[in-house]
Amino acid sequence: MKTPIKTDAEKLDEALLTLNSNKDTWANLAVEKRLELLRAMRETCYETGEQWVKLAATHKKIPPQSPLIGEEWISGPWALLSCIDQLIATFSNWTDRPDLDKLPTRTLDNQQTCVRVFPSSTFDRLLFSGVSADVWMKPGIGSDQLKANTATRHRQTPQTRKGNVSVVLGAGNIASIAPLDCIHKLFTELSLPILKLNPVNDYLVDVLRLAMKPLIDDG
Repeated sequence: MKTPIKTDAEKLDEALLTLNSNKDTWANLAVEKRLELLRAMRETCYETGEQWVKLAATHKKIPPQSPLIGEEWISGPWALLSCIDQLIATFSNWTDRPDLDKLPTRTLDNQQTCVRVFPSSTFDRLLFSGVSADVWMKPGIGSDQLKANTATRHRQTPQTRKGNVSVVLGAGNIASIAPLDCIHKLFTELSLPILKLNPVNDYLVDVLRLAMKPLIDDG
């Protein structure tokens, strides 16, 4: 007897049920396990990078020898790998957060504390010369209160840290945006996302499944 072929709606329902059943587990996952998944995904992203870039070049009709291939590397696999590395660095110093002590801060005219979060390395300064990013803390939060007022979702107790399911609509022709949005949902908001790619970039679905396989395998 042949196995019935599932409709797209049935596959979607199944995926949502999987996420819903795992949402609280994910929200309360130990930092060590998050690091394990990030390191595993760094490997799968690295292994799929060349396939990812070739697919993007083919669909954008970029000749193999064109210097524009470099743009596909930077805006695709490299961007995702860079984000993963930053998260690994953050979670590796999670207990005391010494990284926060090194961030330059200043007080704005309206007395808000402003924190310079990028560039964070010599490599950043060389590759993104002239680019910087600041985070403005809420009024009343001084530089000595950063640790108590960052990653507040992670600071909730297991009793109050309930999981949730979210949707990421992956549009645009920058290949890393959709998976980066998923990573943000997962590791910053502790939410389990389901990704819907736009027809303009849905040729990447199989590559992204491979790149994010460690997460998918764990539900």
